[in-house]
Amino acid sequence: MSDEPLISIVTPSFNMGRFLERALESVHGQSDRIEHIVVDGGSTDESPTIIESWARRLAWRVSQPDRGQSDAINKGFQIARGRFGAWLNADDWYQPGALNAVVADLERDPDVDLLIGRCRFIDMEGRVVFDPKPPDPVSVESLLRLRSQWFDGRLLVQPEVFFRLALFRRVGGLDVHNHYSMDHD
Repeated sequence: MSDEPLISIVTPSFNMGRFLERALESVHGQSDRIEHIVVDGGSTDESPTIIESWARRLAWRVSQPDRGQSDAINKGFQIARGRFGAWLNADDWYQPGALNAVVADLERDPDVDLLIGRCRFIDMEGRVVFDPKPPDPVSVESLLRLRSQWFDGRLLVQPEVFFRLALFRRVGGLDVHNHYSMDHD
């Protein structure tokens, strides 16, 4: 078995220490062939300490000022080695087994470049506050109808999006000037 990672997860973080540990645990409770990269923007809370406590389990980590979340995500994917990728914000987490299922689906069909899961919205107490309808099959046309999809309760949100890393690189990463809607960039 190869020890090359199958999937690279980039976690951008800035002063998200109160959530960060759960995000890290959710990634590392999955398959062994995960490369986890944490790019912290120079946090002044407990984030750098938490990141250092995970140093042996992370493929790469840095805590230094950057040009925002898009820049942090791009930095992570510049060094990523996996065939597949996703970014998980520090205040999100994956359900157990999610990454194994994603990798299995992407390996099963080499023509699929983008995979969308199902993301539930959960409050601070862990209660599901919104469980959206699954999105329609994704096509260029459906992505362009994003607003109508949202109004119909078929949301496409960033934590449920996984892709072949070659696709991310082919489109040139995220626009570092986009600080608010890079999820749909």
